[in-house]
Amino acid sequence: MVPALALREHLLRELGPCEVVWAYPEGQLAERFLAGCPDRRVRLPRVSVPFGPSPDWSWVPFRLLALAHASRALLKEEQPDAVVGFGGSNTFFPVLMAARMGIPCVIHEQNARPGRANRLLARWADRVWVGFEEALSLFPPGRSVCTGNPTRLAEFAGDQREARMKLGLEPDSPTLLVLGGSQGAHALNELVRQMLAEGLGDSLQLIHVTGPRDFYQAQSSRICPSTRVLLFDFCDEMGLLYRASDLVLSRAGALTLAELALCGRGALVVPYPHAGSHQWENAVLFERAGAARLFKQKSLTPGLLRMEIEGLFKEPGRLRAMSEAARGLAKPDAGRLMCDELGMMLRGGRCKAVYT
Repeated sequence: MVPALALREHLLRELGPCEVVWAYPEGQLAERFLAGCPDRRVRLPRVSVPFGPSPDWSWVPFRLLALAHASRALLKEEQPDAVVGFGGSNTFFPVLMAARMGIPCVIHEQNARPGRANRLLARWADRVWVGFEEALSLFPPGRSVCTGNPTRLAEFAGDQREARMKLGLEPDSPTLLVLGGSQGAHALNELVRQMLAEGLGDSLQLIHVTGPRDFYQAQSSRICPSTRVLLFDFCDEMGLLYRASDLVLSRAGALTLAELALCGRGALVVPYPHAGSHQWENAVLFERAGAARLFKQKSLTPGLLRMEIEGLFKEPGRLRAMSEAARGLAKPDAGRLMCDELGMMLRGGRCKAVYT
């Protein structure tokens, strides 16, 4: 939802009045991201395509058929001027149906290694936007452009000490931010819990976004009194958390990395191991640039994690170098480039877009 929301803000700012219809799967976390957004919302049948052998494959054809019918009905009712797909199996039929109905359509691939849905959709999309230069060679030349991954720019402006004081933290103490994406990451949460149980540097403070599933357990197991810990189950002011931090422990989702680059934060990245190799390839690019340290989940222990964190905080020069390397990977104009592209497709006419 983050790149879609960022594009919406740019459209409203640069193209004027623009009607947006959000189409997303049932049961998704979208409602929390769209809180306060006045746009129309349509829930589509959810399709989860398994990675590898699974009994769930038997249900996939029926769910895809339901999604196809719902997508066609949505487009006939809304009559949009453009459809923008942001990846995933639930994007496939809304974009495909738009192409078959002659509606201009765009797909945005956030990862360095494109997902299955976008690789298939590229042959029908009018334009393909990618977040990483490395993905361009895998899409049709002439119709593909590297825009980067847009973020909500205003969130990242501000002073570090002020951000810490606003969060109730010590303004001059080194601060680690732990993220697992919008729904948290149980393995990272458990690593952090065990690391705190073994003890962490007395001067360090920690901001931990656990996700809703692990929040109450994390609250009940705060057993490291020497480390100040601030817990969130979910936070819609991520810019404030990034500003307050010196170092980040996170997964390697494309949008998280885009945010890290924009705010210039070095990171310890642990790619999610059960979603193909998308996150791993994203993380490799950041490690090669010197912006991150990369770890496999199965080989990262609480002791090793503590040693890496404490080692980096003892060497401010290394942290600064990682931050500068991260900043060098930022694409702050991503939203504007996407807005300009969409504006050219619409040729200055009215703008009613479906985001899926």
